[in-house]
Amino acid sequence: MADEGRIEELQSALQRRFRMAGRGSVHRVQESLNLGAGYFKNQRRSGRRRIDLKIFLRALEVMEIEASEFFASVFGPADPVDRFRTRAARAVRRAKSTPTILAHESRRKPGQGREGQADFETLDVLRFDDPVALVRRTKSLIREVADSEVPILLGIHASACRILGKQTEALMVLGRALDLVEEHQDSRLFADLVVRAGYVAAQEGDLNLAFDLAERTTLVFVRLGDVLGIGKSLVDQASLLAGLNRTEEQLRTLKSALKVLPADSEDLDVRKYRLACLQNLGYTYHKLDRLEDARRFTAAAHECSEGLGREGFGKLVWLEGTIAMRSGRYSEAERFFEEAVAALRPVSPVSAAVCSLELVRVQLARGATADAYQTAKASTVLLDHLDDNSIAAAAVTDLVRCALTGRGLTAAFLDQVRRGLEGSRVHTGTRHSARSAG
Repeated sequence: MADEGRIEELQSALQRRFRMAGRGSVHRVQESLNLGAGYFKNQRRSGRRRIDLKIFLRALEVMEIEASEFFASVFGPADPVDRFRTRAARAVRRAKSTPTILAHESRRKPGQGREGQADFETLDVLRFDDPVALVRRTKSLIREVADSEVPILLGIHASACRILGKQTEALMVLGRALDLVEEHQDSRLFADLVVRAGYVAAQEGDLNLAFDLAERTTLVFVRLGDVLGIGKSLVDQASLLAGLNRTEEQLRTLKSALKVLPADSEDLDVRKYRLACLQNLGYTYHKLDRLEDARRFTAAAHECSEGLGREGFGKLVWLEGTIAMRSGRYSEAERFFEEAVAALRPVSPVSAAVCSLELVRVQLARGATADAYQTAKASTVLLDHLDDNSIAAAAVTDLVRCALTGRGLTAAFLDQVRRGLEGSRVHTGTRHSARSAG
């Protein structure tokens, strides 16, 4: 580091971190690194060699300070991809064992594999349908594919690990994949891996890093002139902006995405992203109480919902019913809720039960008390789908018992049952999420 001013900045910043860490922090670091007493103090004296970068980085590690965060605090934000790779490298250092796929990759010899050994598109779909089988397959294929295909396979493997909740392995494997790919050599593969990294960061709860990665992907697609890629990455950005409560930016981003994702595209991936965009607009306007805008966008999503899947379709129609109910269109809301319950019952019984409560609520609101009691009684069929969720089953049983007595079916009672159902999700750790590109 030849820039004396920058060296001073780094050393001053390190001293501030020592002070923040409290008394004894300097001694602890010097002892951990087998440095002499007064090492860091002597470095600041005139005429001394100013800095040893390896020792500097090891000192940050001992203090559990992420290097990318530290340097960003001194010189400004680092490339989000570098921040992700730094986090991955730290995970590798801390891991007790190396993931099998990385162990196999490290033993490969240049030119060992051959192209055409894997159908990557089929593998990428398999991670949703059977991620366990996908992980087994990728571990085997890593020794067979061509060198240029290794990062593709690592990326798919990492995404399957994320779906399985193996966050640390996903992080380490994606970090290695990014190490193998230079942006200028294969920009499209680089962008694909950064998208996957964004989903890993988001699942870890670091929405800021995830958003920065999504922005980085958009820039790559802009340079490539890939309009569809831009649209997809804008939808990803919007989802993260929602989590960051940056609602106005989210709406602008979603509208920008709609402009570049063609409504008449036959590409299933494009249609999926356009549908997600319309759904998100409908849900966001619903949260903002702009019900007519919400109705307009959810109706547009419904029109192109073919291939969405039972759960996704059920939740979309449920949202349409909620918007209709809040707008006073009770008969329309009832039709939507009935459709949603039918779609959700076999794939997401807890969601189906909550939606049934909304159906009862709207029937009570329009004065159809007999229908409301009949709907509550019919909820007994949900019990067949709740064998592994005793808390949700108990809540539904309470609803049916109330209906059988012919009295007590009030808004307050429905709220009580709903709290029981929502509590069952937290207790069982159930998570339902739409398929993503990551």
